[in-house]
Amino acid sequence: MDENTPVQNTNPREACLKLMNTLLASLTVFERNVKILHWNYQSADFVSVHPWLDDVHDDVCECIDTVAEEIRKGDFFPNATLAGCVEVSSIQQLDSAVVYSHDATFRELLNGLNSIRGIADTLSTMADENKFWTIQDMANDILKRMNHHTYFVKNTLTGTTED
Repeated sequence: MDENTPVQNTNPREACLKLMNTLLASLTVFERNVKILHWNYQSADFVSVHPWLDDVHDDVCECIDTVAEEIRKGDFFPNATLAGCVEVSSIQQLDSAVVYSHDATFRELLNGLNSIRGIADTLSTMADENKFWTIQDMANDILKRMNHHTYFVKNTLTGTTED
């Protein structure tokens, strides 16, 4: 089953909570990966990319906090252990003992961003269909943030900003 496919035979609130936990897991794995890329990035443009990766990391951390708090608002608990996040997320953990080139770094970033964008988009649609406006706003905010980073990453990889 695709990570963006809601679970059948559950009520809409439970389906949204499950998808929020999937989003939280993917954001958590991505956060760790971004920090690994930040530490292990090696390229001629290190001086400009290194602090930008910190900015991406900080943005992802804010998203993690927002999702976890939204889950808690419903008197549920976020499934947020690192092991649990790795198990649920389709984003693969990066090896922290590897040097990452410019192209490898930006490909890994794009893969993670695309995964998160897909989950956030599905969550936004599901929340809209069920009139869960706060969840929809949260998902749209995450989508906006990840779209912003995706624009930069795609431009860096290809020299163009077109999809």
